[in-house]
Amino acid sequence: MIPVNIANRIDRRRSHRVPLLHRVTYEVSVNRIRDGASTTLLEGQIQNVSEGGLCMVTEKALSHTQLVEIGLPLPVPQLATRTIVEVCWVRRESGQDSYTTGLRFLL
Repeated sequence: MIPVNIANRIDRRRSHRVPLLHRVTYEVSVNRIRDGASTTLLEGQIQNVSEGGLCMVTEKALSHTQLVEIGLPLPVPQLATRTIVEVCWVRRESGQDSYTTGLRFLL
């Protein structure tokens, strides 16, 4: 039997997830827009991707509804396309200094 919390999470998913373990760079776009200054590129690890968004592990916590610009990998080595995503949820990983984050594609 599937625990209730897992069953509810599966039911809410709108799109099929595809595993994609890939290092990416990202920056918190809202800071750049608000301050008019460049921000530091941070690194994360994509865990999976779907039609509507992706799941990423980071060392820094992101905030719910925060806008993030992320470089999505392309099949050509050393190339990525930048897109904007919104933070839907953040979970700190137990016993680790990392955060798993659900991101929804906006562009």
